[in-house]
Formats: sequence, structure tokens, C-alpha cells
Amino acid sequence: MLVNDTRLTNGHGWSSSPDVNVDDDGNIHWVWVDGRSAIPSKVGPSQLHYMQIDLDRAGVLDGEADGLDISQVAVVSDSAVIGSDMTWGSNPRVDFDNDGSIHITWFESTPNTEDENSRVELRWTRILSPQLVDGEMPLGRTLEQAYGASNKRVITTSNDNLVGVFGTGLDTSSQPIVNFYWPNRDIIWTTPDCSDDSSSEDRWDLCMWSENVYDMAIELETGQSDEIVLGPSGSINVEMILRGIRIPGGSDIVITDASGAPENWFVDVGFSESYQSTTTLIEGTTSELYPVSYTNLTLPTKRTVSIEALRVRL
Repeated sequence: MLVNDTRLTNGHGWSSSPDVNVDDDGNIHWVWVDGRSAIPSKVGPSQLHYMQIDLDRAGVLDGEADGLDISQVAVVSDSAVIGSDMTWGSNPRVDFDNDGSIHITWFESTPNTEDENSRVELRWTRILSPQLVDGEMPLGRTLEQAYGASNKRVITTSNDNLVGVFGTGLDTSSQPIVNFYWPNRDIIWTTPDCSDDSSSEDRWDLCMWSENVYDMAIELETGQSDEIVLGPSGSINVEMILRGIRIPGGSDIVITDASGAPENWFVDVGFSESYQSTTTLIEGTTSELYPVSYTNLTLPTKRTVSIEALRVRL
């Protein structure tokens, strides 16, 4: 045993439906559901929570008889997920993508009454762009403080149930089947009302949501030369435009970096004049993209380079 029992939550409500996953860097990611009623109740209103732990901060583990000191290892403290806002959140799972992002899928439900607005939703949120200080994530931040970007989508809605989940979700531990491998995203679930087919009574359908088509283009601003000429200690801004021609869901978070600079040249790239590494690109719109190139003092003479040689990656 490396670590004895460690308490993760300290609220007065019920904690249930935990899911845990470990990323390639050894960070531990937890999601679960916490009660948010003023009076503790297992079936009371609930909300999705998230926590991330960096075990390297604990040093060499030798049993830790008293458990871990969470304040010394949690880079994301116990945080309610903003997109969990109906009566009950339930049955979450946490997964990772090859682009470094974190994916959480779960269910949200309203009370099971005769009201036509009663429903259960399958939701998905993508979290990315960790906010580093001196190359690492500081301890004790909330989810919103620790990551620079996130977006939420409602994947499907049912007035019956989704993989057996409706209401509190305590009657089943079912989760959707997911595959996240950018730019491919697939989520699979079952429900009696996957289609509008009137013959679907007493039948369960296997349903799938998928997206994998992006169409974006980087273009030079009007009047921008396609060559860079720099001498010692020189610098220049190259004005570009990123066009969101087709983006699944209507919008998505875009991260950019650059490579391919000649020897003694350095390139930074970012969105807007503040050089932000991420932006939310909306389908049919554009975003300003600014690579800046500069040289160091060892470059003896001027040099001309085609902008095409500088690879800007999204």
C-alpha cells in the first residue's frame, strides 16, 4: 500500500457515482456527484464535481498512514462543474484526448413527473489549456482558475431515459461509451426514443453522436508580404487571419503554436495582439492570428525567409 485511505470531500451532502482516470503524466482526475441540498439527502438535488491531484507533489510515498494531505497535492481543488445545473447530475466519467484536453460526460435530469418538460440530458464538456506558473500548475486552484478554456454541449435529450438513467441516477451505474481522439469524437448510448419511429415502443435503440469534420484556413492579411526580412536583433509581426469555415457544433476552442524557424530565429504565435494561445472560433467568423519572428545577436547579416516555411499549427 502506497497511501492509506484519504478523504476527498468534506461537504455535508451525499457524494456518489465516482469515476477516476490517470493521464499520461500521472495526474489523477476524479469526477463525482455531490448533493447540494441544505438538508443532507441521498436523493436530493445534486451537481457534478471535479478534482485533479498531482501525486509527485507528495514526494516518495511510504504508506502515508494518515492518508494524503489534499491541500499539498490538489492542483484542482473540489470544484463544481458549471455546466451541471439541472435538478440532478449523475453517472459521470472522465477521459482524455490526444490533444491534451480533458473530457467529462454525464447526465442531467429534472424530476420525473407528468410535466412535458421533464427530461434527462446527456452532456459533454471539454477542458483544456492548463494555466501554468513556472512550468507547473499551482496548488489549490478551482477548475475555472486552473484551466483557461472549457465548453459544454448537450449531446441528446430524452423524455424517457438514457441508458436507464432518469432522475437521481442512483438506480443504475450506466455510463455512455466514448471515444475521444482529436478530431474524432464519438459518444454511444441506448434509449427507447432514439428515433421518431412510432414502432419503437418496447424497443431500445443504440444511438451514436459523432463529429470529425473541421474546415479552417489560415490566410495572410491583405497587404501582408509573403516574405520576412530580418537582421540582427530584428523583429516583425506577420498578420494572418484564421477562418472558421466549418466547425462541428458551431464553435470550438482552438490552440495554436509554430515551428520551422531557421537557425537563430524564434517564432511566437497567438490570437489577437495579446498573443493568447487559445481562442474560441465560431463557424463563419474569423480570428486574428499574429506570429512574431525575431533573431538573436549571433545572426551576422540580414536573411529573407518565406512565410510558408514557418509552420503554424492548430
